[in-house]
Amino acid sequence: MGQSNQIMLMQADNSPIDLTTLWQEQPVLIFFMRQLGCGLCRQQLLRLRDEAPRFAAAGCAIAIIVMGDGKMAQGLTDLYSLPFPVYADPSMAAYQAFDIGETSWWNVVGPHIVARQIGTALNGVKSNWGAGSLKQLGGLVVLDSDGTQLYRHVANPIYRYPAWDEVLSVLEPQQVAEVRDSL
Repeated sequence: MGQSNQIMLMQADNSPIDLTTLWQEQPVLIFFMRQLGCGLCRQQLLRLRDEAPRFAAAGCAIAIIVMGDGKMAQGLTDLYSLPFPVYADPSMAAYQAFDIGETSWWNVVGPHIVARQIGTALNGVKSNWGAGSLKQLGGLVVLDSDGTQLYRHVANPIYRYPAWDEVLSVLEPQQVAEVRDSL
């Protein structure tokens, strides 16, 4: 994503914040929620919440981006007592800037997905469909404090996310140097 592209997100109170401010002070992991109501996405969010102390120890902030408005962002924060900020991207500009695209209907309502959604519901993570396209993918990026993209993953199929150890490894100084050398 180019630094000249100004993308405004909405904070919980619906005040705007420039996307680039998320990484100006330290590296950041930006987690793009696929769909607020997706049980599989919520399960990943809860796993990330549990890993937050490890990211903090690695000097990496966490920010969540959702479709919708600030009220939806605040609702998600309150529902799961999230220790990191949740921002809304009503125009989907951040999703587009990081090429977090859409998938097929098969990868949303196919039996392999429905079975997993039922499994998360049985484990207490309920689906509650909200704003945005049901075909929207989720994903994550890790950006260094100068905006260098250290890692990117798009969850396609919608349940496939990397292990958090893999994501944390890109924050090790040797890995950061390797990424910078490859640019």
